[in-house]
Amino acid sequence: METEGPAYIQILSTCVPGWKTETGQTMSIARLAAQTGLYPSVEYTNGVLTDKIKVPSPAPKVDEYLKLQPRFAHLFKSKQGREQLAYIQSIADGNIAKYELA
Repeated sequence: METEGPAYIQILSTCVPGWKTETGQTMSIARLAAQTGLYPSVEYTNGVLTDKIKVPSPAPKVDEYLKLQPRFAHLFKSKQGREQLAYIQSIADGNIAKYELA
């Protein structure tokens, strides 16, 4: 409200039917998304990183986050899926490094 011009807020919100999760899991899934580094919780003001939520040490692995969502079950069934999990983990690790979340 105090900033002149446009403001943008991006919020992670589960889609219970699409993600095939239970309503009661919403907060734990969203929390894990941030704690893994896959969905970093950061704040920018006028293009400058001004706030962030650090991840726990050690940070949970992304598979903990993805296992809660049956839509990702296929990733846990094959070599190709495990390769994709490793790639997704590298994205989370990169976010932790980029935003200095550890």
